Amino acid sequence: LTVDSRFATDAASIRLLRLISPGLVKLDDTFTPQPAAAKSVTHENFQTFRVKLKPQTFHDGTPLTAKWVKGFYESILSPQTASPLRGLLKDVKSIELQEGNALTFHLNRPSPYFWSALEIPLVKKCKKATNTPCGTGPYKSEPFENKNKIKISKIAKKQQNGFSSIEFQTIKDPLVQTLKLLKGGIDVAQSDIPEELSSYAVQKGLNFISTPSASYTYIGLNLRKNTLTASPPIRQAIEYAIPKQTIMQHLLKGHAQPAQSLLLSSHPAYWPAPKQKSNLKTSKKLLKSEGYENGIDLDMAITTNPFIIRLSQILKEEMAKANIRLHISPSEWGTFYGNIKKGNFESYILTWVGKFQPDIYYSLFHSSQIPPNGANRGGYQNLQMDQALEMIMTTPDTDQRRKATRTAQQIQSQETLYIPLWRKNHTLITRQKVKNCRVFLDGGYEGLTFCTPS
Repeated sequence: LTVDSRFATDAASIRLLRLISPGLVKLDDTFTPQPAAAKSVTHENFQTFRVKLKPQTFHDGTPLTAKWVKGFYESILSPQTASPLRGLLKDVKSIELQEGNALTFHLNRPSPYFWSALEIPLVKKCKKATNTPCGTGPYKSEPFENKNKIKISKIAKKQQNGFSSIEFQTIKDPLVQTLKLLKGGIDVAQSDIPEELSSYAVQKGLNFISTPSASYTYIGLNLRKNTLTASPPIRQAIEYAIPKQTIMQHLLKGHAQPAQSLLLSSHPAYWPAPKQKSNLKTSKKLLKSEGYENGIDLDMAITTNPFIIRLSQILKEEMAKANIRLHISPSEWGTFYGNIKKGNFESYILTWVGKFQPDIYYSLFHSSQIPPNGANRGGYQNLQMDQALEMIMTTPDTDQRRKATRTAQQIQSQETLYIPLWRKNHTLITRQKVKNCRVFLDGGYEGLTFCTPS
């Protein structure tokens, strides 16, 4: 959607931008921040963060300076920019330049997850090609006419084995993707390719890779007052009407795992929500208790992604058995996502991509984070949730933060704020001569940099 990291919230944009430029820090597999563009980052009680930069230049030859980083973050903070990432910086009181190409972030209060704000890729417009993103990472972007075809090339001094460049193409039709793979038009496809096409591709000698994913697919609901889905029993009835296990087995062919929390099970603050089995009788009983003995009509916004269209049709058929009449409204990604961010929906299907820290719950469910301030797209408001989320964001005590995080997960589960569906495996199909491709848990494009032509 964008090559401006101040506006990047979709997975494809973030993955691409991270190849072009790192943030100040990067979280490792244990969720510990490690220096990236920064040489070092230290803090005092999570309220004062001091950053010293490495000597480095952008791809257009201009230096990365503390002054530029200060301006970058101040532009995100500016209301005129209208950056969706502004919520990450809500606690910033001031940014102070220091000697030795360094700067200090002064916060109004302790913020243990301020690390997330320091992960934003440091990207600017190139000096002589203003439509081209410019960074300090291992790949530089070539000038492009539209975002449906972007080519990035390895920096010569960082050249390694493998492809010297990667061209990203937007090909929405899985059949076209498969045909292009067979004919050599593309080398790798990473997307929701239907099982029958995956099987066909393997029969034709293509390589198929399926690995566990951190991605969290869910049904989002409008939680605002005077909406149908403002009622927890209605939301629970919808969940009981969905045969998740059956869909995972037959549509996804076992390439998925239950999604019991947005946090990974390896996270120390993880709380596993009870697995919800479908139960049509319970679904109908809940609807009747809310005065809907004859069922309900539910509008669902989806993208034109073929897999999502197919999934929504299955949901429509299955949910009808519980007298939930699903009305599907597909639209192109830009229109769909724009409506979701504005809260113009009754329900929708979407996937959170990446490895998350507990601070994600603040953006999703705190009453102050209703768009445009954050990602509380359902408009949820709950004092108990707000208190738990503020504890997550401010207390320096690790045990207290973890306890508050588990409380937030429990409230989410008890009130069915989202309907979790599954963690769908990352799948990759490559031409026979393309070897060594990797798929990491977060689905990042870094794995493609290991691909080699044999």
